[in-house]
Amino acid sequence: MTAVTAHTKKPSEQEQTPTATARPRETSLEDFSERHRLVDVTTAHGKLLTDLASTIGNRLLNAGGVTLTHQVSYHVSDDSQPNAFVSIEANTARVVLSKGIFSMVTSEDQLAAVIGHELKH
Repeated sequence: MTAVTAHTKKPSEQEQTPTATARPRETSLEDFSERHRLVDVTTAHGKLLTDLASTIGNRLLNAGGVTLTHQVSYHVSDDSQPNAFVSIEANTARVVLSKGIFSMVTSEDQLAAVIGHELKH
């Protein structure tokens, strides 16, 4: 029979729990736009996608009777990979949908499900 001995470190020798490092916050929409490669809303296609996201997102918020703690804005990234996220800074929540999401969904209901999921965050 083999004896197993546990070695415990003194409190001063124990490893410190690593702390999460916060990523830097964007300070302006221009910085945010550049970092996340947002589509140009001055083009017809960019405006169409952004307006669609805004319309559906606002419809969801109004239908749900949600009391907002942040201003919400909707943006579309020029990324072909399906992705969606929300970035909260100060009093603004920026919901970002990639072009890849738009090419993947086949109905407004599916897009609403993605946007609703992000708004829940």
